[in-house]
Amino acid sequence: MSPRYRVLLFVVAVFLTVIGGGWWVLHQAPAAPPPDTPTAAEPAESVPGELLVEIHADRVAQLEADAPHWGGHVVIGPWSRMDDEVMARVLVAPGQEDTAAAQVRREAGVDSVERDYIAHAYAIKKPDDPLYPYQWNMRKVGAEEAWRGSTGQGAVVAVIDTGVAYENYKQFHRVEDMKAETFVPGFNAINGTEHANDDHAHGTHVAGTIAEATHNGIGAVGLSPDAKIMPIKVLSGSGAGSYGAICDGIRFAADHHANVINMSLGGPMGTMALKDACRYAYRKGVTIVCAAGNSGSTNTGYPAKYDVCLAVSSIRDDNTLAWYSNRGSRIDIAAPGGDTRVDQNNDGYPDGILQNTIAVQDPTKEGY
Repeated sequence: MSPRYRVLLFVVAVFLTVIGGGWWVLHQAPAAPPPDTPTAAEPAESVPGELLVEIHADRVAQLEADAPHWGGHVVIGPWSRMDDEVMARVLVAPGQEDTAAAQVRREAGVDSVERDYIAHAYAIKKPDDPLYPYQWNMRKVGAEEAWRGSTGQGAVVAVIDTGVAYENYKQFHRVEDMKAETFVPGFNAINGTEHANDDHAHGTHVAGTIAEATHNGIGAVGLSPDAKIMPIKVLSGSGAGSYGAICDGIRFAADHHANVINMSLGGPMGTMALKDACRYAYRKGVTIVCAAGNSGSTNTGYPAKYDVCLAVSSIRDDNTLAWYSNRGSRIDIAAPGGDTRVDQNNDGYPDGILQNTIAVQDPTKEGY
């Protein structure tokens, strides 16, 4: 994976989410927009009174002599000569471009005559997702600036968590603001099947932070909307799971070409098995990003504490550490996790991390 994908996904994967202390809003989303239809091409914008002319170098003097007779003026820049050809700018009164072009074409040695057009920097348009204004965390990490470089296309992020609401299977369903094509095959390390469905809410919330559908007029946005999510279930509906299941999930991700592993989970003790699983993935080139812990301690939890993992603590909107976040010398970086006890940005809502997910422990319902 290219460095820019690693950097963007490193940033996206470090968001920490606290469903238990989060705010919950069941939201009736607007009807899905109609399928995309072709639109008319954007009209070209030209420079008034200017033509670009490519002409043989030995005919430039004649063009310069003739131009004043039909109201033109020839300008040749310091870098306009290309071997035996010259790119000249012919300036005329605005509105006279077509008449002047006809005159230039009569000149000997002219290869092309065309209008000079205006180019604009390609920038990502502000998302039309209605809940984006409440996603303070996206502004905090400079999402709109990051999207100019990459939206995560070509990268696979394994979300090792409670599963993800990614498929319509039995009582489970894909939440409305995640696209089917966002997902690659996953793994349920608890029952050994391919159905890594979420029965808690945390894993879907994390996956949404990474790759929720963006620019679709629905719900919220994800930081890397074109990345692929590999759902891996290692925690049950209670939000807890064994180190053994986590080890299996890590090895599955490493063996199935994940570029990034996100683990917003952890425990207070380290084991050789967990350490070896992380080292196995690291040796395969996987970037492993882990929550430092939510106990407010100076002790980093595991697996975040291992040197092959990136340990991430949590900040509020004012860039201070959240009250629950672990801290200390082992921390690699801090990133938005929020604080639902405050509304520092004065948007009328507690400062949690807003994403689409199922209702807590009820996969038949969903909200934001």
